[in-house]
Amino acid sequence: MKFFIAILLTLICVVFAKTPPNRINRANIQWRQFIIGGTEVEDFSQFAYQLSMRYVEIHVCGASIIALHWALSAAHCFENNVFPDMISFRAGSRDRFEGGIVVNAEQFFIHPLFDRLSYDFDAAVVRTIEPFIGKDVEVISLIPMGFWLTPGTIGTISGWGIVDEGHLAINLQKLDLEIWDQHECFVKWFGEITSNMFCAGGEPGYDSCNGDSGGAMVVDGVQVGIVSTGATTCGINFPGVYTNITHPSIRAFILHRTGV
Repeated sequence: MKFFIAILLTLICVVFAKTPPNRINRANIQWRQFIIGGTEVEDFSQFAYQLSMRYVEIHVCGASIIALHWALSAAHCFENNVFPDMISFRAGSRDRFEGGIVVNAEQFFIHPLFDRLSYDFDAAVVRTIEPFIGKDVEVISLIPMGFWLTPGTIGTISGWGIVDEGHLAINLQKLDLEIWDQHECFVKWFGEITSNMFCAGGEPGYDSCNGDSGGAMVVDGVQVGIVSTGATTCGINFPGVYTNITHPSIRAFILHRTGV
């Protein structure tokens, strides 16, 4: 029993850790694995695709419903000896502790090219045992492959990540962020941004944070990205980094595994 508890605590600490190991120092700006400055969601029906992904019933990441038996999240949410029977999702509720339905994972697939150091190809899909069916439980459409994201477009993120003093939100938070020009994103992050990523935000005090990883970036009701990484200190003047699911390498992976 003590061994199981120790392993569980280790898993939780690793998922919530802000600084991935062996990162290259970027002028003392390191990356996090992951809403600061957002507002509480009042009408959850507008976010019916949103999932709280849990390890042994403890929230660790966000995810989105992309098909009746499939969820989309970030690859880094599934590292460190995580097994499918440890994973479940709460759907249909803005409260991460209660309400809605709970759906259990059957199998998950991490993008085969996921890079733990750079967070490139940060995407994963999960097949569930039970279907995502219930009140305020809906599938979200994905952006078509190869569709270019226009700089200045406003995207919406949502999640139960850290909001203040290290506390996770109880009720779902939302935040609108501006998508950056790709070259400006590349320069801001010292040349370590790939075409599988894009930047959004960067205004001090407004950002995704630990616990928001895996959640959807949505534009006009369509998912365009996945919350991936960013600065160790949430809400500073550096944009968050999101997995670009319109890129062929990401979109083809999702299609191959899920048919979506």
